[in-house]
Amino acid sequence: GPEGQLQVSQNVSLGRTDVQAGGGTYYHFVATYVAANAMFQGVKTPGATYLMATTKLLDEALELRFDGQLVPAQDEMSSGTVVATCIGSDYTSELTAGVGGGMGVKLGLNYFQSVTSELALG
Repeated sequence: GPEGQLQVSQNVSLGRTDVQAGGGTYYHFVATYVAANAMFQGVKTPGATYLMATTKLLDEALELRFDGQLVPAQDEMSSGTVVATCIGSDYTSELTAGVGGGMGVKLGLNYFQSVTSELALG
């Protein structure tokens, strides 16, 4: 069978639309590629480009994700985030680092430990 799957979607609107203020033409493009342990996606709209990549490593115990937004007309709105998630048999931890979006640098750390089969605390 094939190594992965590629899906492409395009939407073109001519004339006035509710999506774009002021009317005119509107173009939206999405490409998604899914492989065994990874997914990549790109979205192009009139005002921005969005990029996303997710990959699972180490027998799916570690997941890395990148999200990016490029806004050419407004550099302060461009941003990028990297998230590393580690999933154990009874815990989940996540480290997040990001920059941009008018917020400067952001860092985050989450840890959830299973207390019972129905309850996790973090």
